[in-house]
Amino acid sequence: MIFRPELILIFLFFLSDSTESDLDSERFTAEPEDAVLAKGQVHMLRCSVENLIGEVQWLRDGFGLGLGTEFEGFPRYKVLRNEHLGDHTLMINNVQLTDDAFFQCQVGATAASQGLRSRRAKITVLLPPDSLVIGNGSSAVETMVDEAVNLTCSASNAKPAPNITWYSNAVFVAGDVMTTTTVVTLEDGKRQDVTSSLTITPTKWDQGRSFECHALNDAMLTEMRTTVTIEVLYPPEISIILRPSEQLREFHSVSVECNASAYPQVTEWRWFLGGEPVMNQGTNSSVLELSSVTRDLHRTTVLCEAANKAGRAQQSIMLDILYGPMFKPLTEDESADPGDSVRLSCVVSSNPSAMVVWRKKGETRVLSGNATFVIPEVTENDFGVYTCTASLLSFEEISQDIRLIKKGPPVIMSPSDQSARYGEVGIIDCIIDAIPKPTTITWLKENKVLDLSIQTRYKVREENTNRGRHSILEISNVQDVDFGTYNCTADNGYGETHKVIIFTKRAMLPLPYVLAIILSGVLIILVVISVTVFIFRKRASLGSEKGSDGSECGITKQKDITSDIRVEYVNGAALTQPPSSSNADPWNMDPIDTGYFSSYRIPVPYSMLLDDPWSQLRYMPPVHSTNAHNIPATDIWHYGTYPSHLRLNPRYVENPTGYSTLQGGLHPQFVRPREYVSPPASPSGSRFSTNV
Repeated sequence: MIFRPELILIFLFFLSDSTESDLDSERFTAEPEDAVLAKGQVHMLRCSVENLIGEVQWLRDGFGLGLGTEFEGFPRYKVLRNEHLGDHTLMINNVQLTDDAFFQCQVGATAASQGLRSRRAKITVLLPPDSLVIGNGSSAVETMVDEAVNLTCSASNAKPAPNITWYSNAVFVAGDVMTTTTVVTLEDGKRQDVTSSLTITPTKWDQGRSFECHALNDAMLTEMRTTVTIEVLYPPEISIILRPSEQLREFHSVSVECNASAYPQVTEWRWFLGGEPVMNQGTNSSVLELSSVTRDLHRTTVLCEAANKAGRAQQSIMLDILYGPMFKPLTEDESADPGDSVRLSCVVSSNPSAMVVWRKKGETRVLSGNATFVIPEVTENDFGVYTCTASLLSFEEISQDIRLIKKGPPVIMSPSDQSARYGEVGIIDCIIDAIPKPTTITWLKENKVLDLSIQTRYKVREENTNRGRHSILEISNVQDVDFGTYNCTADNGYGETHKVIIFTKRAMLPLPYVLAIILSGVLIILVVISVTVFIFRKRASLGSEKGSDGSECGITKQKDITSDIRVEYVNGAALTQPPSSSNADPWNMDPIDTGYFSSYRIPVPYSMLLDDPWSQLRYMPPVHSTNAHNIPATDIWHYGTYPSHLRLNPRYVENPTGYSTLQGGLHPQFVRPREYVSPPASPSGSRFSTNV
């Protein structure tokens, strides 16, 4: 038997307690204590009574829970009773907010006792927030750049009110400046809602930035967190790049690239060239291709416009095109009197500016390096031709001549004899060379001034020329009365000049000459036709004569033409080595074999081909087997579609893919037929006939 001292102590305790209960009154040995509890905990409210006589029950906020160890309506409450120790501890499972109250242990009065009440124990229940939400709970908040936005973090149903802090990209945000906190107590007087607002004014660099809201109160061991990302909308910020980036030269191509930083991405691109929209580019293209740019586009503005949900933006660049010198406009000749002051101008367009020099024609001395050459007082030696030369590095040098002409009376350059045919529109030209240009031009006929108001068939047109005027007298439906002597008179203030022009009738081409030309053309055509027919008949006749020896094919053997025949392969290998036996087929073509052999291209001189009068085709006659390539003497080579009546020994027929004509002859292609075909019966009469 094992000795257990604790049992002896328990026995002595109960013995002494029983002895004292008879001597002392009821009293509490343990009373409930105040406690702060978190929701969900288990808590024990102690109540021990010495010398217990009455019934023990628990009160909550002054109302009794009932006798016994378990209570109806309070399933989470249970009294742990030990009668020997007088212990009546109240156990609360899964503490809830409803347990936030005053609890008291009470002993009922009896005839032998007055009853007892313990101290009131305050149970404070702490609650973490039910939820922590930023805004409406969305994971992202959309806002415009540089516009203030409030981020609101709400913690609900907490006890006590939690402390809320803000973090941005894991960095604490000072709350005393940028945040405000609001606490609202609910109707039960216990729970509280807390709202914290963070005010920010985002820049484009805040796009995608995250903000965290942290909440913590005494009911929580770790912080509750929620995160939101701000989507900062901002319009495109554009930069333009030219590619290639080096100096753009005339007639080269350039790509104008428009790069944009934007959120959201750019959805629309538009281009403008010189203020006008570019319509020939693809939609929504961020690149504008300019091919073969010319000087006309120099200093032209290229504008790129980009748009997204947040707005539109534009950026432009001015084209700087390097181009060589060009005279613009072409300078006209100048005129002067001796003693006058003259300015000779040479306007040159180039980028960069070209170097301009003036020289007198035939001299090397440079007279001026400016675009304008000034002669302050003209002398007789100053009249002549001056050359303006413009040069620019890496471009071709250009020059133009300008004449300094001494002013004087007009000179008429028109021919003295002019003519027209009867019934057509007559033209009489009066070309006037004059510096200065003539101020008046008068037409006379037979020494009488033409009155154009009366002569309705007469009309005068005048045109400026580089050195004067061109007067044109038009006569519609020329009649005999219109032929005669005309006078063109020009006056430019320095003198008057006359030109007598004889206007005569131009002879018509005689009818016999016209008929002779027509007949000559007809005769030439007939001669060409006759010669063609003769040559064709001659060829047909030669073919018939060669077939008159009675051979099966009507073809006589030809001399050895080894030197005229060459073989090359197509889709197969040419035989470059002759067989060992002279009786063997040199190309190993068994007559009973079926299927196609490799194709061969045989260059044949045109002179070797003969006419087939039946089919009007050309063919090659047999050759001796002693030629360089051992072509069998019985083989017949044909040009054109293989004629069925010539299939005497058809080992090789032309490939239907056709032939090619090369220098030196015709080049038919031949393949081996699948089977031999017996020649058809000869037609009545001669086997060969000529069809023309």
